[in-house]
Amino acid sequence: MKIIRKTSLIYLLSMVLLSCTNNELNELDHTEKENNRSTQNTGYQNNLLQYSQSELIVQYVDGTSEATKSKLRKKHGVISFEICKHCPDESIEKWDFGGPINIEPKKGVIDNDTSANDTGNDTGELYPLKNVNFQFYFQRIKVIDSSPKPGKHRTLELDYTDLIKDVNNGITVAIIDTGIDPSFMPEFTDPFLHKSSSPSHEELKSGWDYVNNDPYPNDDYPEKHGTAITRTIHKGLKIGGVNHQILPIKAFDASGIGNYFDVLCATYHALTNADVVNMSFGWYDDGFGDFEDSIFSDLLTEHPDVIIIASAGNNNSNNDSYTHYPSGYPHDNILAIAATDRYYLDKASYSNYGISTVDYFASGYTTLSDFELAGTSFAASKATLRIASFFDGETPLPPLPSIIEALNISIPTVGFASENVHHGRVIIP
Repeated sequence: MKIIRKTSLIYLLSMVLLSCTNNELNELDHTEKENNRSTQNTGYQNNLLQYSQSELIVQYVDGTSEATKSKLRKKHGVISFEICKHCPDESIEKWDFGGPINIEPKKGVIDNDTSANDTGNDTGELYPLKNVNFQFYFQRIKVIDSSPKPGKHRTLELDYTDLIKDVNNGITVAIIDTGIDPSFMPEFTDPFLHKSSSPSHEELKSGWDYVNNDPYPNDDYPEKHGTAITRTIHKGLKIGGVNHQILPIKAFDASGIGNYFDVLCATYHALTNADVVNMSFGWYDDGFGDFEDSIFSDLLTEHPDVIIIASAGNNNSNNDSYTHYPSGYPHDNILAIAATDRYYLDKASYSNYGISTVDYFASGYTTLSDFELAGTSFAASKATLRIASFFDGETPLPPLPSIIEALNISIPTVGFASENVHHGRVIIP
């Protein structure tokens, strides 16, 4: 919840995947998507969004029939398509045109058709497409790790069915990230994962892996990013005696790379099953994408009662000038979180900030097993823990304005100079 000032600057940057940093950028280890759009040199060549030249993401108007969808795909030359699995409907599709094409004119043609939604088409019927978005891929920045250990990078294919609760009770916290690796959380033996209640999807046990399309969102990212966030939230809620379950949703692969379609599907899944969603990832407005008026924005609008906690990013930049998403969406149910140093005395050197677009600070440091991680990702997890702790076990989670009122009695950001945040407070879990 913040005041948005839309920048007119073109900020050709970066995905700050999973909002983690160690000042060293990693090259993409997959084939770079062709991109005829990002041509300016801003010094962030390894941080550009990578736009697909063969895919677009579409959102249908509610109630569009399968026959109409089929006709529309044929009209626009779609070779294959993919729906969001385990979402409440099939309104979002990824269209593949079979190979590199000039994607911008193609999108323009389809966009012109969607404008008929305002006036109806020639037959007086509502045009069946609501939104058309570019498909893009996210690059990442490595996490800070001050004490690497050999065992840190082990990757396990785990069946953690025993950790799924028999019955959900209390508050549900969804975590969209790299998945979970319970072997890094040996102290937790009691079931704590959300139990799926979808009889139409028997393969869905708890969360979902949108990268590998299976019911096991295993964390194969070497620094165990999603696992660290899960541990912080679950451990804190358990100590606080808050009844809860964690819904793990994997949208980023072993290299920390994700794409817009997988994130959209993960977000739709989370918004329809959780009370609070932790989003420790993000990308920046590059001046080309359609981010504010988008399918992502539409999903947030449709679920105003779900509280979203988003990391503010790790580029030491002002988000008031260079918009960071999803933390920068102007929706009232989003809180953007920046990171403090270890001692809560100042902004962490890597953290983004913004008087209008970032809400709170929280500690950006955490530990997992025998190594340390840092980034606004982990600040967001601390804020998620604190906000989920407002659940009293009987009544629903308080509305966000009431939570903000309570948070605003926390530690003020004294001495944070101009690199501050909207509410000027530090959240302590």
